Order: sequence, then structure tokens, then C-alpha cells
Amino acid sequence: MKKLLLLFLSVSLLSCSSDNEIPEKFDIKIEINGKYSIPSASIFVNSTSIKKWNNIDLPFTSEYTYYTSGDEVTNVTTACDCITISVWAYISSINEMEEFNLYIDGELVGTTRITENSVNGIITPTTLEFVY
Repeated sequence: MKKLLLLFLSVSLLSCSSDNEIPEKFDIKIEINGKYSIPSASIFVNSTSIKKWNNIDLPFTSEYTYYTSGDEVTNVTTACDCITISVWAYISSINEMEEFNLYIDGELVGTTRITENSVNGIITPTTLEFVY
């Protein structure tokens, strides 16, 4: 019985939290509701920039389809196939932002509101993230 339990625990530790294979594509949508304009917004997959917009008038909505290549594994120590999709934008309280939303395949997976995000007067990017 102890050997069977040990084998079960070993298999459990090495298996992924999800048995799903990486999808062929992700439909990514971002929405930024506020006033005026912002300098830029970007989409990243595993820390690699895949799409960038500059000089954005708010409100802003855009969609992008990311086709996976199959080598997006970010956690090789657990052998899990994981993809991290993140979006960021330089938004400050002056933009009177109502919402910053991230949708993946039509489902809202991240949302935030900005009150103030500057450090010593320098605006830092606001980030939303999704891990598959």
C-alpha cells in the first residue's frame, strides 16, 4: 500500500494542473475606457511583445488573434505547457479611466481601474495577465 501511495504522489507531482493541450490560437481583446489619449499599449506572450499600439485615443478597443507555435512552454521544470498572455498600457489618473479589460476567447479574464500609478512622477505601466 505504501508503494502504491508513493507512486501516486510521484505521478501527481509531475503532472500538469491541466490536461488540456495548448490551443491553436487565442483571440485577445483589450478595452481601455477613459478620456484623452495614452502613449501606448502592448500585448505580450511569455514576455515577448507581439502587438503594440501608439498614440491611442480613449476609449480604445482592439482585437488580435495569436496563433500558437507549440513552443510556448514557460515552466519546463514541471513539464507543463503554459502560456502567459499579458497586456500593458501607460495610463494615469488624468485619463479618468473607467476600466482596463482583457478578454481571451470572448471571456473577461482581467480587469482593473487606475487611481494613480506613478512613482516619483513617472507613470508606470498598468498590466493585466492571463496564464493558460
